[in-house]
Amino acid sequence: MVFVFIVSYHNYRLVETEHRQLLEKYEDLKEKIEHQKLLNQKLLEVIENEKLRSNDFSQTRQGADNEGPGTR
Repeated sequence: MVFVFIVSYHNYRLVETEHRQLLEKYEDLKEKIEHQKLLNQKLLEVIENEKLRSNDFSQTRQGADNEGPGTR
């Protein structure tokens, strides 16, 4: 009977330790996901800014191309 208790307790401790380790990994992954979300948001902002800048440049460029030699 005591042997069964000791083995059960030992198994419980092993599972508890494994559970704690998994929770730590889970928290680390949650942190990394939040960090990645922030990086993705910044990247989307940069992409949007580049699109706007590219559109402004192409519109400015078209205006310059439409000018004739006598307009300068």
